[in-house]
Amino acid sequence: MQVGADAQWPLGERDADLRRLLTALDSRPRALVIDGPTGSGRTRLVDELSRNAEQRGWQVIRAVTAPWLADLPLVALTALLHDQTAVSTPDDHGSLFRRVRQATVDASGGQPILLVVDDAHFLDDASAALVHFLAATGAITVAATTCADRPVPAPVAALCAVPQGVRADLRPLRRDSVVALLAASLPGPRDPALDERLWQLSQGSPLMLRELLTAAQQTGALRQDGGRWRLDGPLTASRRLRDVVNLRIGQLSAGVREVAEILAVAQPLGVAMLESLTSPEYLSAAEGTGLVVERVDGRRVSAALAHPLYADVLRAELPPARLRAIQRQLADRLDATGARRQDDLLRLVLWRSDVGDHLSPEVLLSAADRAAAGYDHATAGRLAVAAVAVGAGLRGHLAAAAALHNLGRVDEAEQILAGLSVDTEAENTEAENTEAENDEADDDEAADNEVDEAADNEVDDDEAGDRGAADKKAAADSWDQGQLALHRATILLHGYGRPRAAAATIAATIAGTRPSVAGGAHDAGLRDELDALHAQARLLRGEPAGALDEAARLLTHPDTGDRAVLAALLTAVPALAVQGRGRDTIDAAEYACQLATRLGEPSSPALDLIELTASIAYVTTGRLVEHAEQVSERYRQALSTGNEPARGMWALAGGSMALQRGAVVTAAEGLVEATHLLAEHPTLLGPYGLAWCLCDLATAYALAGDPRRAQDALDRADDVLAADIPLTQRLLARPWLEVARGDLARARDLALAAADEIGAAGFRVAQMQALLDAARIDPGDDVADRLGALAPRIDGPLIAAAVRFARAGAVREPGGLADAARAFEDAGMMLVAAEAWARAAEEYRRVGRTGPAALAAGHVTRLVPACEGASTPGLAAARRHAALTRREEQILRLVREGLTNRQIAERLVLSPRTVESHRNNAYRKLDVTSVEELSAVLDA
Repeated sequence: MQVGADAQWPLGERDADLRRLLTALDSRPRALVIDGPTGSGRTRLVDELSRNAEQRGWQVIRAVTAPWLADLPLVALTALLHDQTAVSTPDDHGSLFRRVRQATVDASGGQPILLVVDDAHFLDDASAALVHFLAATGAITVAATTCADRPVPAPVAALCAVPQGVRADLRPLRRDSVVALLAASLPGPRDPALDERLWQLSQGSPLMLRELLTAAQQTGALRQDGGRWRLDGPLTASRRLRDVVNLRIGQLSAGVREVAEILAVAQPLGVAMLESLTSPEYLSAAEGTGLVVERVDGRRVSAALAHPLYADVLRAELPPARLRAIQRQLADRLDATGARRQDDLLRLVLWRSDVGDHLSPEVLLSAADRAAAGYDHATAGRLAVAAVAVGAGLRGHLAAAAALHNLGRVDEAEQILAGLSVDTEAENTEAENTEAENDEADDDEAADNEVDEAADNEVDDDEAGDRGAADKKAAADSWDQGQLALHRATILLHGYGRPRAAAATIAATIAGTRPSVAGGAHDAGLRDELDALHAQARLLRGEPAGALDEAARLLTHPDTGDRAVLAALLTAVPALAVQGRGRDTIDAAEYACQLATRLGEPSSPALDLIELTASIAYVTTGRLVEHAEQVSERYRQALSTGNEPARGMWALAGGSMALQRGAVVTAAEGLVEATHLLAEHPTLLGPYGLAWCLCDLATAYALAGDPRRAQDALDRADDVLAADIPLTQRLLARPWLEVARGDLARARDLALAAADEIGAAGFRVAQMQALLDAARIDPGDDVADRLGALAPRIDGPLIAAAVRFARAGAVREPGGLADAARAFEDAGMMLVAAEAWARAAEEYRRVGRTGPAALAAGHVTRLVPACEGASTPGLAAARRHAALTRREEQILRLVREGLTNRQIAERLVLSPRTVESHRNNAYRKLDVTSVEELSAVLDA
C-alpha cells in the first residue's frame, strides 16, 4: 500500500472543475484555458481532461513547453507541423499556419482533436500565434494551462475571447480539501497539528502539499506514534521543495531581495521599522510582485512574506555574515525606538545573543521570563543558561530549572536545584562584603587621623557598616532560601504530583527563615508567592475549603502584589468552582483576565489554567454550550499558533465538555489527543491534568460500552498519579466502568460511596455528579434526599434539574421526569436529557398514557444521535418502544395548526398520500383519532 506522497491523490476539490470542463468539451469548444498559481494542480487537471477526452473518442496531441524552448520558434508544436518545413521570417507565418491547419484537418479523419498545451506561458511568439489561429478557425480544440504568477503571451491570453472559449480559474484548495488529501495519503488517525501545519505551509497548493509530505517522510519528521500520524520535530525543506519555492519567488531585484531577507529574519515587522531599514520603494516593489503582504492589527501595520515557506527558504540560503548583519541592524533599530511592544525585549535579546553581543544577566533573565510566559520554554532555558554564564547566580539557575521543569525534564530540574547551595551564595556575599570592608580600611589609613574624635567617629561608622553588611547577608540568605524553596515546592507539586511534600517544604521554609531585615515589597512578594503555592498544595491534596481560605487572605490583603494575586487566583477559581460557587468562579476568572492584561500577559500558562478550571462553573450554571464554543475557539488558536501545551489543556477542556454533553465519541477523540499532548508538553496542571484526562477518557469509553479500554485508561491514571492522591474524576469513572461490565448494583454502590468520599472533602459539584450518576443508574429516595440537601449550596439550574430527576424517578412520576429532561436539554446535557425522556416515556406508558409516551420517546429519538452510541441503563428502555419520527412530529405540528394533508404536502414538498401515511402512523403511536385528541395529548 502506498502511503504519504507516493499515494495516488484524489482530485478532491478539483473534481468539480474537471466535470465542468468535460461538460464544455461535449459541445466542442474552441479553447479551454486552465489558469492558476504555481502548484495549484493545473497539470493534474489537464492530464485528467486529456485521459477522459481519449476515452470519449478525441485525438489528443500534446505540445512540448519549457523555459529553455521559448527562444526556439515552433519547436513546441513539432507534433502539428507534419511534413511542413519551418519558415525563417514572420512574413511567411500566415502561409505556414494555413498549411498546418489543412494538414491537421486532413490527418484527423474526422476525429475531433484536442491540443494540450501545458504551461502555455512558455510558448514562443510563433507557437502562441499558431495555437490561437488553430483555435480561432475551429480546426482543433485547445486545452491550455497558464500560470497566474507569470506573464502570458498575448495570443494565449486571447484564447478565452474566441467563440466558445471556456476558462477555469484554480484557487488554492480549501482547508477541508487539504485534510481530505492527507486522509487519502495517510490512512489512520492523524494529529490535528499535522493537518494544521501542512495546511498553513502549503496554503492550499497541491504541489506544495505533496513536496512538504515528501520532505517530512525523507527527513523522518513524519512518523506514526501509537497509531497516529504526527510531525516529530521541525519540518526541514528538502532541496526539491526549496527549488519549488524559489520557482514561485522568481528572480528578485536587489532591493526586493533586501526586503525579503529582512522579513525572513524578523517577520512580521512593523512597516515603519521596515521602511527605516530599507527603502519604501523597495517595499512597494516587493508588494507589487506579491512577495510581501501587509496586515493591520489595531493601529499597527506590519509586513510579512506572502507564504510561510518563503521565510524558511530565504533564511536557509542566507550566508552567516549576512544573517548576523541583518540581526544587528534590527537590534540597533529596535534599541533606538525603545523596544516598547510586549515582545520587543525578547526579539531584541535573541538578535543580540545570536550576533554575540554582551548582555547583562538581568536583561537575559527578563527575556527568559517573557519567553516562558509565551510557552516557549526551550528559548527560556537557553536564555537562562546564557544568564548563568555571565554571572546571574541563583536566579539564573532557578530560571534554568523552571524551564527544564516546563519542558517535562523534571528530574534534570530537580538536579539543578539539589546542586544549588544557599550557603555558597551567602559565602559569595560575605566575600564581597569582606572585600568592601578591606577597601574601606585602606581608605581609613590614608585619611587624616590627627584628630582623635574624628578617628573614633570612623570606628563607629565601620561598626555600623559591619552590622549593615550582616543584616544584608541575613536578608540575602532568607531571600535565597525562599526562592529555592518556592521552586522546589513547585516541582514537587506540579512536576511530581506530591502536594503534601510541597506544602511541608513551604511550611518549613517559612518557619525556618527569619523575617527579612530589609523588609519591603520585594520580600513581602516572595512570602505571598510561597503562601499562594501553599494554597495550591492544599487544594490538590483535597482541601478546597482550606485552600480557598488561604487564597482569600492574599486576595483581600491591600498590600498583595498583582502577581501574587494572580497566583492566588490559580487556587481560588478552582476552589470556588468545585464547591459549587459558580457565579463567584466566573467573576474571579474574568478578574484574572483583566489582571493578566494589566500585567502585560493577556495569554499565559497561569491564565489558561484559571480559565480551564472555571469550566466547571459554566456547567453548573447552565452555560455549557456557550462555554464549549469558547473552548473550541481557544483550542483553534492554540492549534494555529503551534502552542502545544495550551492545545493540550484546551483539548482536555473540549473533551470534558463533550463528555458532559454526552457526545462520547467526540469526547474520547478529544481526550485521546489531550492525553498525548499533556504527556509530551507538561503544563501547570502537571500529572493531575494527565490523570484527570485519563479518568474522563475512561468514563467516555465506559459510556460507549468498552470496559476494556476504560480499565486501561484508569490503570494509566493510577500510574500517573498515585491512587492515594485525591482525584474526583477517578471516583466518578469507576461506577460507569461497572455499568459497562453489566454490574448495575455495584455501579450504584460505587457512585454512592464516591458521593460520600467526595462530599466529605468538600467537592460539592463532584458530589452532585456522583449522586446524579447513582440516580441515572437506578433512582431511589436516598439519592433524591441527598441531592435536595445539597441544592442550597450549589449555584445554577443544574442542581435543580438533578433534584427533579431523582425525585421524579424515585416516585415514578413521568411529568417530573419530562420537566427534568427539558432542564437538562437547556443546560446542554443531551445524554442525561435523553435518559430522562426515556424514563418519562416508560412511566407514561406504565400508566396508560400512550400519547405522551410516544412524544417522550420521540424526544429520545431526536437526542440519541447527539450521544454518539452511548449505552446507559436510562437509554435501554427507549429501545423497546416505538417513537415518533422527526417527519411525523413535523406533520403533527402542522396538523395542529389546522393545515390539510394537501397544504402540508405543498409546504413540505411531499405527495398528499405520503403525508396521510405519516399522519396515520403518528395517530396510531399516540392512540388518537382526531385533531382534538391530538391537541390534548400534545398539551399533556
